[in-house]
Amino acid sequence: MRKLTLVLVLMLPALCLLNARAQEMSGGVVFSRSRQFKIPFDAGAQSNRLRQVQLYISTDQGQTWQPSATAPPDQKYFRYMGDRDGYFWFAVQSQDTDGRLFPATIDNRTLPSLKVVIDTQPPIVNLQPLSPRNGEVGVSWEIRDENLDLSAADAARLEYRPGGSTSWLPLPMPAGSNQTYWHAGNVNTVDVRLQVRDRAGNASEAVTTVSAQSGNALARDRQALSSRR
Repeated sequence: MRKLTLVLVLMLPALCLLNARAQEMSGGVVFSRSRQFKIPFDAGAQSNRLRQVQLYISTDQGQTWQPSATAPPDQKYFRYMGDRDGYFWFAVQSQDTDGRLFPATIDNRTLPSLKVVIDTQPPIVNLQPLSPRNGEVGVSWEIRDENLDLSAADAARLEYRPGGSTSWLPLPMPAGSNQTYWHAGNVNTVDVRLQVRDRAGNASEAVTTVSAQSGNALARDRQALSSRR
């Protein structure tokens, strides 16, 4: 009997399909900002020889496994409802109509069919103005998140707009640094915002205003406007 295939499809609490941006695959791991999954399995042409399919879960990277859910083969999916964030491995065991199990045992030698990181927490983002320097304005930032990949294209976006303008202009974020200075033109104040998205799709935003005049670096500060887009 061949091994069953697991594929994760993220679900809302009402078990409706989420937008594809709510999940990301990285290094064979699926990142999810939802604790509720629908996990389809494929029994193929052997479904009429199966009695049931058992889903197992491991929270210690395969050292121990616990039964999580069962499903008849014609249901073709499991519903998983977690109660916390974390790193989870999933495996399946099928039972045929004669009572035989495949694989025969689920133990620390079992390889996972699916690896999932559940992360429902938005990044913590702090953005601070710096004092003007040689005609330039600047900001510094701090980002805290366990599942952030700053090399991803949409992981972090730094932008500014001169006071009174409605258009945001991109700012580079120097690699290995948490601050930047730039020439903003002949303006008194500059709005700056930093948008951050982790691999599970949780998003946060911080906004501040920088004064171009020495001794008045901070005009206003709106920090950590978190969202889950």
